Amino acid sequence: MIGPTAFLNNKGCFKDDIMVYKVSPTKYFVVGNAVNKERDYE
Repeated sequence: MIGPTAFLNNKGCFKDDIMVYKVSPTKYFVVGNAVNKERDYE
């Protein structure tokens, strides 16, 4: 796990916190907060 990090919008403003897991040398698995799912995809 890389750890918690910020999910930012196009202007660089904070939208949510996410967890990032490195699953291979070139692939990552990103887990967002399910409560904010609708807001994060705006």
